[in-house]
Amino acid sequence: MTKTIEQKKADRFLFLRAVYDATENTSPRFFNIWEIGDSLGFSREESRSIFEYLKGEYLVEPKFACGDICSRMQEFVKVGRKPCQPG
Repeated sequence: MTKTIEQKKADRFLFLRAVYDATENTSPRFFNIWEIGDSLGFSREESRSIFEYLKGEYLVEPKFACGDICSRMQEFVKVGRKPCQPG
């Protein structure tokens, strides 16, 4: 089943929100895209696709081939934006 654009936006928001909630008020931390995706009920392909999108938006960056990523959320929040709603 192919997801609509709106469904993909909602999934990206959920993923980004999970990273944001885990990093709020902390220094940059590492996360595993597979663990985040699993916790949200996403398949590996969905998690990879979401990660690629967020990487393209400079919100996360890959650190290791095993799926570990570093949040760039601190930089995002410094400019006065935070992921409060999908869109």
